[in-house]
Amino acid sequence: MRNLIFFILLASCTSNPPEESTPAPQNEVEVEVAQAKFVVGLRTQTVGELSRRFDDGSVLTISQWAIVLSAVEVHLCEEAAWQSLFIGTAHAHVSNSITRLGTPVAEDLLKGSGGAKIVGEIGPPPGNFCRAYAVFTPADDDVLNFTAFSDTDLLGHTAIVRGQLTRPGMEPIPIEWFWDGNEVITIDLDSVSLTTPTDSFMLLVDKKVDATLLDELSVERVRSGEAIDDLMKALFSRVSLYRSGAH
Repeated sequence: MRNLIFFILLASCTSNPPEESTPAPQNEVEVEVAQAKFVVGLRTQTVGELSRRFDDGSVLTISQWAIVLSAVEVHLCEEAAWQSLFIGTAHAHVSNSITRLGTPVAEDLLKGSGGAKIVGEIGPPPGNFCRAYAVFTPADDDVLNFTAFSDTDLLGHTAIVRGQLTRPGMEPIPIEWFWDGNEVITIDLDSVSLTTPTDSFMLLVDKKVDATLLDELSVERVRSGEAIDDLMKALFSRVSLYRSGAH
């Protein structure tokens, strides 16, 4: 009997080993690290539809005007100018980097309200920034489209202009111009300082659009379609950067 009790006790000890305790799960805590940044957006000051009457009585009316901004880049004061980086090699979807917002955006210049449309942020290293670049290139299929034009319409074009030319005693002639060039606008920042993680600055690519943009157009070049080059040149001369501290 004593041997039987011994074997029963031995079996009970070996058949049910003590379970190992499992540590209680720890709650993961995500820590958001502050980052100095440029907040990038668009602003267009416009009066809506544009028109001009020529000496022969013809009237040019522009009702839609889309343009593609493909990148905004900022540079430290000590860095050399790099404008040639984009000229001739630029494409619509320029990649993002710590000093560049490469989100291509299409906007209708005649639908602007004067308010800001924020499109992204740049989180650069600390420092003083003296120069920014606004890059305009043809749209690809990743364009962020804020216009009434379809993505298919925009594909491969930097700008599209639609309207009509009305001549005395004749039916209006529809106008649809495409501009597929590249343009890099250099803008001085007057030494913007981003030196602490809480520093923030707003950059708005600003465009003043009114009928005086049509002043240098000739009716002959309007009829041939070459006036689109003159129109884009006039527009780019008015691109500026609205700058403001943003917190």
